Amino acid sequence: MPKLDTSSVCPLSGVDRRLEDVHQLWHQAEAAYFDPDGFRLAIQTAIQTLRTVTFVLQKQKVNIPNFDTWYVGWQRKLKAGPADGVDGQRQKPN
Repeated sequence: MPKLDTSSVCPLSGVDRRLEDVHQLWHQAEAAYFDPDGFRLAIQTAIQTLRTVTFVLQKQKVNIPNFDTWYVGWQRKLKAGPADGVDGQRQKPN
């Protein structure tokens, strides 16, 4: 079987697709806000879909130049958490 030529396929097309799915699920959750079961289902599915973005990025890292450097930087920022802010500085309570 001939190998599929993926040289013209964006390595992030799977990420784009999942983000489009999340956008749709977000609107479904918004529409179902006053229906607890419908809201729960839509928001949980949106969260699960967002988590797959990380997996797709990691799978494609060999096709993305300098991915590890970029990804480690973002991991550090996100691990800081909202209390520390994006710049890693602890925010003072109001």
